[in-house]
Amino acid sequence: MPATIVVVRHPEKDGDKITPHGAEQAFAAALALGERFKNFEGFDRLIHSGAHRAWQALRVMAAALGLKLPDEERSFLNFTATLTQTLGSSDAFYAEVAKMKAAEGTDRLTLAMALRHSEFARQGRQIMINGLLGLACDMAMRGQATALTVSHSPWLELASFDTENTPYGIGESDAVIYVVAGDEILVGSELVRAPLPGKPLF
Repeated sequence: MPATIVVVRHPEKDGDKITPHGAEQAFAAALALGERFKNFEGFDRLIHSGAHRAWQALRVMAAALGLKLPDEERSFLNFTATLTQTLGSSDAFYAEVAKMKAAEGTDRLTLAMALRHSEFARQGRQIMINGLLGLACDMAMRGQATALTVSHSPWLELASFDTENTPYGIGESDAVIYVVAGDEILVGSELVRAPLPGKPLF
């Protein structure tokens, strides 16, 4: 049974709390995703990455979709540690982004550009793929087909198939729908832009 995993970046925040506009972004994103799945009967699993803003956003999205929140679950799709392990600090990351923009001659990087230039992006892509496969395997063991996850990591697009048209660093409340078949092979991805766009990562 294929697993459909919807990964949403947190909405607008103030510190580690979502703002009133962030709550509106999360609500609108949930309604758009509900519309995207026409025969929608609810997600089998709701997950957040551990940050308070991700938990708040998940609560808003669950309410918008009429879903019951489970006991708090944190797992899988957060790999913020990779940033510091690979580059040492966020300053180093932004310096790398500036170098890539200069090399590519553009202010808007695609995932394909990042994968050409950045070891962090390449490592992050593999970690994201591993996280998705791990979640899909766990879902298969539980008889689950769909999961909604909200993460405070901005690197949720790194496993995307369409690297040329996927931006490097998605915006607030943007989502990526991943499909994993046979609980081991990543077979598809789709970027879903937030209905109430927020600021991009950079």
